[in-house]
Amino acid sequence: MVGASELPFRLLTRKYGAQLAYTPMMSSVRFVREPSYRNEIFQTNPLDRPLVCHFSANSPTDFAKAVQLVADQCDAIDLNLGCPQRTAFVGHFGSYLLDPGPDRQLICDIVRAGVQAVSPSKPILVKIRLLETLDETIQLCRQLKDAGASLIAIHARKRAGWERKGPGARDGPAKLDLVTHIKQAVPNIPIIANGNVISYQDVLDNQTLTNADGIMSAEGILDNPALFLPRLGNNETTIQQTVTIVDPLLHCCFKDDATIPPLDESNNTKDTTNLNSKSATTTSNTDVIKKKKRKLLKKLREIERIQTKVQENGGDDSILEKDEHQKLKAKSSVQEAIRKLDQQEEEQPKQENGTTTSSSSSSDVNQKPTSTTPPHNNNTKELTVANSTHTIPLSQLYDTANDKIALAKEYLQLAQRFGPTTMRTQIFHVRRMMKEILDQYQLMPDCLQCRTPAQLVNIVRLCESYRHDPTLFVYNRQKAKEQALALERKRHEEGKRKAFEARMIRKAKREGKLQDLEYYLRRGATVPTQALVKQLRSMKDDNKPEQLKAWTENDHSQHCLAFHLDKTCQRGRACAFLHVDAKASNGGSHKNGEHGGGGGQDTTFEEQDEVAG
Repeated sequence: MVGASELPFRLLTRKYGAQLAYTPMMSSVRFVREPSYRNEIFQTNPLDRPLVCHFSANSPTDFAKAVQLVADQCDAIDLNLGCPQRTAFVGHFGSYLLDPGPDRQLICDIVRAGVQAVSPSKPILVKIRLLETLDETIQLCRQLKDAGASLIAIHARKRAGWERKGPGARDGPAKLDLVTHIKQAVPNIPIIANGNVISYQDVLDNQTLTNADGIMSAEGILDNPALFLPRLGNNETTIQQTVTIVDPLLHCCFKDDATIPPLDESNNTKDTTNLNSKSATTTSNTDVIKKKKRKLLKKLREIERIQTKVQENGGDDSILEKDEHQKLKAKSSVQEAIRKLDQQEEEQPKQENGTTTSSSSSSDVNQKPTSTTPPHNNNTKELTVANSTHTIPLSQLYDTANDKIALAKEYLQLAQRFGPTTMRTQIFHVRRMMKEILDQYQLMPDCLQCRTPAQLVNIVRLCESYRHDPTLFVYNRQKAKEQALALERKRHEEGKRKAFEARMIRKAKREGKLQDLEYYLRRGATVPTQALVKQLRSMKDDNKPEQLKAWTENDHSQHCLAFHLDKTCQRGRACAFLHVDAKASNGGSHKNGEHGGGGGQDTTFEEQDEVAG
């Protein structure tokens, strides 16, 4: 998945029956070159096992270096050959390496490089999609096996995402019957089937159909993190069952929510005073430290990108702008500030030991003291499987699993304890788990607009209050009308890129390019160079026609010029143009829209799509 299987979510799914978990897809080139990117995207601890580190790559060298960096912190490494997103097309990774031809040799070389780098201590796995024919997919699996892959996960949909309708479409049902044939034709290598999993019954049915060695869920488990819970036992029996689980919540210092600052729910609540007037509003020193640290890590990440840019330009820093030179000079001071915050973060638990804050509302009349939220601390010395294991009634797990609010609260506790987890990711998981409830109480827009974890927890608690006392909620017709209009605008704006892709496909068909439907999607898709971007920025603001002319002549017409010149695009996800980082001047261009064969090209990308499976 892209950005949705971070440590707290993995721990939650493991508690409820998942046996194996993958990290989010990580860029191997950035993982190797940017320490701050590694720290941001990859966290784990002893409870997070068995774990597969999941990488995108189009360079054997970068992949080999990346797997060496994580080999002692995971149980296997996976090469992503399944990502169908447009950034994968532009960056030339994921499912866009599956075409026969030069790329077939490339992906086999990537697998071999990974095997040579960590074999035999860690297996190299591969995730693929179906090719155009069954025979082609079988041949691909055999080649990957011969290259050294120890397991193949098959997303049983075709790669081509340009066709939005019809057989084999990305949005249609997965063709699991083809996995059955592949499993028979490619023996002596484990096969995992992916697709068409919404419930645990789907897991059982798909395993029976495909005879696969495992069943994978991405989209389904985002909606229901407890999807695999029936694997631990049937709750319908009259016999009281117990189950022994590894429970990361044992390391969370609070059973219920920490003290939350009040949120204005004036449009939906009859009497918000009863809910929030007595709530204490406090911000612990830990929260302040974490906020400062996030800002400094962001600065450090930008400095490392600038350093990488200079290195790829042969050490010549003349391509840098004035503000970039200043950022480089500030690196040591930023690192020192982070070191001091790390020390403060380690000392904070001692300072806050025994400290409590209280929260009272109409739904919590007992006013029980609630301990403050512990800091983000993944110190492996504090965590062991032994001190995280306990035996509980199976019915207790089912009670939480069947309550989406309770599941969301557990996730947020884990996110606070085992972060850092971005707000975007936390919001994504809460809205996926609680979609029907948030829609029912007209709180989806409020959820999406949350800026702090405290606000997000408050939204969850408000839903819980409405459910406990339905008379508190008043349906707001005006708000419903505004939400419907906003959703319609969003769909229209975010559909612009898909509409463009569909037009280009139709044009290729009209012109008889049936064997190359991506012909026009490649034109203008060449990733801009940093040197050209700097040159265009140096032009006067009133010289826009010349900027556009140079942009088009260099085959960048599909890329957002504002994103590069202004370093931001006000349209955001509504922009129909591509938002992809410029590459180093010596990184090599895709002439005439043709992709190269890898060779270590910079595949860094800015993902504008939702985090998703």
